[in-house]
Amino acid sequence: MLRHFSTPENKMKFAGERIRNNQTAVKQCKRCFEEEHPSTADSYYELGVTQHELGDFNSALESQQRALDIRLKLFGEDHPSTEDSHHSLGITHHELGDFHSALESKQRALDIQRKRFGEGHLRTAESYHSLGVTHYD
Repeated sequence: MLRHFSTPENKMKFAGERIRNNQTAVKQCKRCFEEEHPSTADSYYELGVTQHELGDFNSALESQQRALDIRLKLFGEDHPSTEDSHHSLGITHHELGDFHSALESKQRALDIQRKRFGEGHLRTAESYHSLGVTHYD
């Protein structure tokens, strides 16, 4: 019944609205919480994800980098949110053809996963796979 919402046509139809909503969230979080707050970092992260999904990789990279910078300052290198940011940056660098930066970001994400979960965990395996995809390309 709701299948029509996920068609490529509808994704593009609502793309502008998605971006505007995410940009508004960033502005509101900055106004309410300041720049260096977890909610602001999350809003930048979500904006970057949306930009990436819509193929605006340069903007996505900028938003994702801002989220990572805030998360590093607030949480440090080994936090799950920091890992998510490294991984997303790696995927976006990969899309842009910057394989060196993609490998660096994905390796950082893998290192965090290994510390958190060890070698035998599914999340660690997924990070190895993502790193392998970039090595292959």
